[in-house]
Amino acid sequence: MGELAALATAFFWAFSSVFFTSASKEIGPLNTNRARLILAVLVFLFLNLIVSGTPLPLNATPERWMWLSLSGIFGLVLGDTALFQCYVLVGNRLGTLVIASVPVISTLMAWALMGEMMSLIEIVGMLVCVSGIALVVLDGREGNGAQHTRKQYALGILLGTFSAVCQAAAMTLAKKGLGGGFPPLSAAVIRMLAALVVIWSITLLAGKGRSSIQALLNNRRIQKVIVGGTICGPVIGVWLYLISIQSTLVGVSSTLMALTPVVMLPIARFYYKEQMSFRVVIGTITALAGAAIIFLVP
Repeated sequence: MGELAALATAFFWAFSSVFFTSASKEIGPLNTNRARLILAVLVFLFLNLIVSGTPLPLNATPERWMWLSLSGIFGLVLGDTALFQCYVLVGNRLGTLVIASVPVISTLMAWALMGEMMSLIEIVGMLVCVSGIALVVLDGREGNGAQHTRKQYALGILLGTFSAVCQAAAMTLAKKGLGGGFPPLSAAVIRMLAALVVIWSITLLAGKGRSSIQALLNNRRIQKVIVGGTICGPVIGVWLYLISIQSTLVGVSSTLMALTPVVMLPIARFYYKEQMSFRVVIGTITALAGAAIIFLVP
């Protein structure tokens, strides 16, 4: 179940990136993130009420609330906001490809923070993965044919990398919070609620609350886009993401979730009418092969 959930997550995240790229370009990544968190929290509270009989997981310990809340803040606030801006600057194909480095970053974080020594095969896998990412990043092409300045391109890649680091941290924290067989649906409620509180507290303190709401209410098409993206990503995708983390090894989950860029290739080809270069195809395959080596080879 864990492997299938991770694979399904990659598909839903690929489709959600298309929705959120469109929304971010019209109302901005911050407004997009604020809107989708509100909708996702409402959906999860309703689902948890049906499944558990209560909208909030009141049976969760304070320690579990802490780990899952931190996971939500790192992943849904810091990581996703940076990723949305990355999408705007360099496109969703490059953005999702940079996120394919999450398995590698997770390995480096475990070594730096917990003293886990990498084996030779893990180092080889990391280098292969980074090389594949570099092939695509150096290609420098945008899916819809738009041209970017060198500064925009560099900033977009930097934000994508920062997002990958946050996502790796969020996955590690979520694994900690899911220990003991805690329901993934209840865990999703905690993560989303923590992210919602943080991002809207910052929004209100900055005096951006009214403008954020107006940006959404004034555009009916974007409302539909955000609903579609939220259902695919923060609801179905995140739920499957937590099921996968709990049901199998984090490394296996990370590797299969990193298939998102591969799913993006046909979307970019048929939806954005993008001509795929040989470098992009080889780079994507190489990056995913490297991630697979790290976690799947004994």
